[in-house]
Amino acid sequence: LGKYVYPYDYGFIAFALSNLLYDYWRQKDDLQVLRDSVFNLRESEKIFTYTLFPEFWADIEGELGHRLSVLSSVTKNNAIAELSINAFKNQQKVITERRDPFAWAKIQESIGNIYYRLGRETDSRDLLEEGLEYFHDALYIFENMEMDDNRRRIMSNIAKTSDLLAE
Repeated sequence: LGKYVYPYDYGFIAFALSNLLYDYWRQKDDLQVLRDSVFNLRESEKIFTYTLFPEFWADIEGELGHRLSVLSSVTKNNAIAELSINAFKNQQKVITERRDPFAWAKIQESIGNIYYRLGRETDSRDLLEEGLEYFHDALYIFENMEMDDNRRRIMSNIAKTSDLLAE
């Protein structure tokens, strides 16, 4: 099933394979397997585009954002972290605050966590402040939806980030 003859089959298989590779990586902690998982998501992303398949594309972008975040954390590569942030922001082209506030807030939290990690590792006040903005956006949604567990988690993230900024 080549990607030029059966592109949708190829794209879906690449997506499924990426999930299997990620599950395998979680068990074996083999960095190349994690990279292969990201590669297969990228292949799927080329087939299932925003224009033709916006919902599935958003799912792919969310998975890509998560896996790139993990990869950047493991490899301590800030450029990969930026790619992760871009993937999450791409996901928000479909999952908007108005359309699905809870999912949108979870994405904001994920982006905030990446900025927090980058700011902590590079001692960058700008990145920490950027993370705070994303945390506050998520907090607003969680408070309005009366989601206490999520609100407490975000409040903890805000406190950690604020403590780093105060140093």
